Amino acid sequence: MRTRVDTFIAHFRKRDGEIQSLEDHLKETAYLCSCFALEIGLPLCGRLLGLLHDIGKYSSTFQKYIRDVTGLNGEAAVAEAKLLRGKVDHATAGGQIVWRAYKANQIPCFVAQILSVVLISHHSRSGMKDFIDLKGRSPFLERLYRDECSTHCDEALRQCNSSILGEINHLLGSKGLVDELRDAIERIKPVFEESIPRYNAFSMLCRYLFSCLLDADRINTSDFENPRAADFRSNNIRPDWRSYVEQLENRLSKFSSSSDIDQLRSRISSECRDASGQKKNLFTLQVPTGGGKTLASLRFALHRALSPETHRVDRIIYVLPYTSILDQNASVARRIFGDEEVLEHHSNLSEERDTLRNRVLSENWDAPIVFTTSVQFLNTLFAGGTKTARRMHQLSNAILVFDEIQALPVKTIHLFNNAINFLCSQGNTTVVLCTATMPLLHAVNSKLGALPPPDGASIISERAFVLKKLKRTTVVDDCRPGGWSNREIVELAQELQSKYRSLLIICNTKKSANQLYDLLKSDASSSIVHLSTNMCPAHRLHKIALIEDKLDPKNAEPIICVSTQLIEAGVDLDFGCVVRSLAGLDSIVQAAGRCNRHGYREMGYVHVLNFKEEKLYASLKDIELAQDITRNRIFQEYRNEPDLFDNDLLSEKAMDRFYEYYFY
Repeated sequence: MRTRVDTFIAHFRKRDGEIQSLEDHLKETAYLCSCFALEIGLPLCGRLLGLLHDIGKYSSTFQKYIRDVTGLNGEAAVAEAKLLRGKVDHATAGGQIVWRAYKANQIPCFVAQILSVVLISHHSRSGMKDFIDLKGRSPFLERLYRDECSTHCDEALRQCNSSILGEINHLLGSKGLVDELRDAIERIKPVFEESIPRYNAFSMLCRYLFSCLLDADRINTSDFENPRAADFRSNNIRPDWRSYVEQLENRLSKFSSSSDIDQLRSRISSECRDASGQKKNLFTLQVPTGGGKTLASLRFALHRALSPETHRVDRIIYVLPYTSILDQNASVARRIFGDEEVLEHHSNLSEERDTLRNRVLSENWDAPIVFTTSVQFLNTLFAGGTKTARRMHQLSNAILVFDEIQALPVKTIHLFNNAINFLCSQGNTTVVLCTATMPLLHAVNSKLGALPPPDGASIISERAFVLKKLKRTTVVDDCRPGGWSNREIVELAQELQSKYRSLLIICNTKKSANQLYDLLKSDASSSIVHLSTNMCPAHRLHKIALIEDKLDPKNAEPIICVSTQLIEAGVDLDFGCVVRSLAGLDSIVQAAGRCNRHGYREMGYVHVLNFKEEKLYASLKDIELAQDITRNRIFQEYRNEPDLFDNDLLSEKAMDRFYEYYFY
């Protein structure tokens, strides 16, 4: 297809010669960006950003570049134009236009700063520009004060489509534009009383608009270049939550309620359903391991999405710390709702799941039910660049379920708390924190960022009763001076396996797990299985399936499993006994969840040993600290005054004390 020389091009599709005009791209991006920004009350800001973001492409320099690099000006020009890739600045002009409006007293400084930093950063490799860097310079102002030879701002204004330029000038002179941002900032002030969290919220607000523009721009570009991708998108159509609820309830109705544990799981699930209509946005679901948190939290989320008492819900996002749990939980959801309704986004995606649809929707989490990792979630909110930031706006009008929240790295706690505060207060987001061992996220330094006190946040009404009824294991402190050698651990393991038939050994390092596995395998009298994050997902799932067969209560076989910590959270396996290398009490409690999980025995035992030959690397300082607190404070205090812990190392009081020591 030949294109007129006076047509301003935004993008060119080489396979069929189709062009996307710059006018169409700006208007379509503005529409999408306005829709996204509307979710936090900033539709005019979103529209202005969309209209301005690529206005620099009206320059003759850019138009020559795109015609050269795509071959429209002949093949001879292509090679030379490729050398200019990324060097023709078309992003700064939009920011300069906004900054000029501030200098002309059309808009306040805070409006100009927020909108300009979004515009000049939307193609930046590093992400949003710093207003002031560590050297005292301002990359923000340096970019805005680039000369005309670099940004072509005046030329772009002269050549800009008249209707687009008219709307830009109208928006810049609009009282509604300023009122939107002023209202958004006013909503922040009452919630964030301490100065640092409030400033953090301002940065979250900027990043939210940044996300809106990035996603709108990338969607419009992608759907032009690959029209097939557009077929996968939701197009802002709300999911049919009633259908999802019916499918889940149908599945739950088929579960047995014959045992005491099954009845307690049913009670927990019912409490989750009943709590779904409450007005607050932050909930905790603290249930002992094996209490059915996954389906119970899903029941809460779906009923809340359907409830007329709550705000609009566009998606449910499950955030999990380990891909091993994610694999398992996502497969449960797929069996209930079907493959097309569930999106998995993580680094270990199997070839079967890594489809074009999954890749397209993973770019911005545009699916009804999403399963992703804590790393992906934190990257969405805080990582540099533009790739992950475009997902942030999808966290508004969402229900976020954080499973195994105790696995959140200590160094990210304040960042996490500030993000959750912003999303709950400004983004109409509901957050559920799920764990057997709830960290004290409200008790950390409030000046750096703490969650609100948990009063009334608990979904479970009688946690102490549930904890007592679900007690199926006892922790045994077998730590001793000098520690246990690998050979001594193997001898104890063989003794325990012969007594309990099935045994799980959990190590802190891959090397330690490998060494014990090799020793056990050399003189094995029963099946020895090894689990590690070094395994590919398919291999790991195969091993877990093998273990499940060996543990089948109807036809149990002798087995010893040696694993790293991947097995501790969310993996539904039930061993007769567990040996745990000394770690934090939170990890020990999670290990206990793999012992006597379904209550087939009167009591299960978790033996905690200090492994003499297990060496912790410098990157595992958190584990070393947790070991010290567990052995020298919690275990010691428990021996002296067990009443302070309700005579149980698995009690809520024990966990609260551990976290108090750990966080401070």
